[in-house]
Amino acid sequence: MKKLLAGLVCACIAIALAMATVCTWSMHIRADTARLYAERENALSLVGDDAAKYRGLTWTREAAKHDALMFFGSSELSSTVPPVIKGFFPNVQLRRNISCSGRAHMQNFEHALAIGANSEALHDADIVIFESLQWFFGDDIPIDGFMANFSEQHFQEFLNNPRISTTAKTYACKRFLALEKRRTSENIRTDVPESIKTCKIFRAGEKTLDYPQTHLLARSYLDHTFMGNVIAFSMRPYFAARGALLRLKDEYAAWQAMRNADPYFKRPLFDCRWQEKFTYRCECTWRTHGLTQSHSCGRHFLQRTC
Repeated sequence: MKKLLAGLVCACIAIALAMATVCTWSMHIRADTARLYAERENALSLVGDDAAKYRGLTWTREAAKHDALMFFGSSELSSTVPPVIKGFFPNVQLRRNISCSGRAHMQNFEHALAIGANSEALHDADIVIFESLQWFFGDDIPIDGFMANFSEQHFQEFLNNPRISTTAKTYACKRFLALEKRRTSENIRTDVPESIKTCKIFRAGEKTLDYPQTHLLARSYLDHTFMGNVIAFSMRPYFAARGALLRLKDEYAAWQAMRNADPYFKRPLFDCRWQEKFTYRCECTWRTHGLTQSHSCGRHFLQRTC
């Protein structure tokens, strides 16, 4: 009995020390992340396709603290073509910095989850969501692109957010499960004879889930039966622990990305004669490091930018 009690005490001490270590490490990461973002905001604002930014929380919340204009989009934010909108901020009319978040094939549903997961930080923020024309072609969204950009952390934080209505959460769960069903049905093996498709090995291959934890979370949220409520209640500790782990991973990923950013990068101040945007020519000026460079842009350029 004494050995059992001694073992329990040692286990509790070890757990307490581990938790204290993790909490101390997390506090250090958060403090250093805030410092790094303040020092390297100019370079970090242009980054949109880093997973730590479009899938996490830390980066978005730091940007919101600095009163950035929040841009949510897809491939137009990661493109290197000069006329993209992110090249026009800050400018002489609006000197605020921006925060790009998005990569190719990202959809409105994913942006809604990101904003809902960060609603407290984005409560007073100015948010811009870019609509890509290609989203409106075809019957539905490219399912592979959706799953490649999906954030389990955003989904879980969205459901945990008390500010979001039950109706919105129910829609999010149903929408995810519908997209997931499409995903699994499109992965059916076609390279085997019909006579052996019923074998367990092929059925298992057809039902592979990209995010099994999210699948379980969405199903349990929608199941209001007695057993469903029991399962949902019993799974709360697991999802709480998993959420804490996802937050730690997010904090570390954002910290690493910010450490790698260029601390000496200077954003050019964009200046254009906006009143002449419908004319054939205008003078666009970028001011960098105290130098002024003028660029005369033609009609085609004006239609896309000025």
